[in-house]
Amino acid sequence: MRKPQTFLKTRLALACLAFSGAMHAQAADADHDAFMSLVGDYCMDCHNSEDWAGSLAMDQLDLEKVAHDSEVWETAINKLRGRPDAAPRVKPSPTRR
Repeated sequence: MRKPQTFLKTRLALACLAFSGAMHAQAADADHDAFMSLVGDYCMDCHNSEDWAGSLAMDQLDLEKVAHDSEVWETAINKLRGRPDAAPRVKPSPTRR
């Protein structure tokens, strides 16, 4: 027979795991929404299949599956890190965190 303390500790641990899983899912959704907003606000106006700025059309990429185009995203990130003001000033640049 289990001790009541052990049972309560087990239930508390399971509740914490369930809560942290839910919080992780919410954080992932927030990150995804922020990513989609950032790309839409700062990239898509020029990097699309009509303008092809930098030979890149982000509207041709599957933004729901970034890992499928990891080389494209890695190149974009490296360029932005090296030259954050490389894009023309159509809109103010996003602030760094």
